[in-house]
Amino acid sequence: MPPEPRTIVRNPDPVDEVRFHAAVMECVSKQIAQHGVGKVAQVMGLSVRQIANLGAGSMPRADRLANLRSLDRDALDPVHRLYGERAVPRDALCTSDPISARMAALLSQTIEMECPDSDGIASILTQLNGTFRGLSARLSKRTDLTRRQTALIDEMLDHELHKLADRLEKLGRDGALPDDHSAV
Repeated sequence: MPPEPRTIVRNPDPVDEVRFHAAVMECVSKQIAQHGVGKVAQVMGLSVRQIANLGAGSMPRADRLANLRSLDRDALDPVHRLYGERAVPRDALCTSDPISARMAALLSQTIEMECPDSDGIASILTQLNGTFRGLSARLSKRTDLTRRQTALIDEMLDHELHKLADRLEKLGRDGALPDDHSAV
């Protein structure tokens, strides 16, 4: 049997029905305040009377609750907060990660320098950043690495991404790579 994958993000604790219902009501109430009960009922596929029944303890189906996101991307934040999580687009970059933000800015500059019909360099950089960012996690699933070893791999890869970003900045400024063509 393969070893259980290690993760830094722990699984959330279970939430009781009363607290979950309160979070659902917060979601629905905020949307009613912003868009009106009729619009919320329409989006959720419920009647106005059924919306009123939610306040008395009824629970909407998951798909109907999720449809609130069509009114507001953050409509389900109270439920996510209850579990100590937040919803973000799958392809979102973490803005608190300085190297990802820097790589995104450099990627944008690189795309502007390229031929408009080409996405070669851009796709390579995006793939490289994604590969580097997930390498230690993939390695730790395949072999028995300590947290220190995983952290060391992450530090080394982060350093290499910074070196690559520096070289790309120089390319953008000078129009050519430095004479040192050593591996990045």
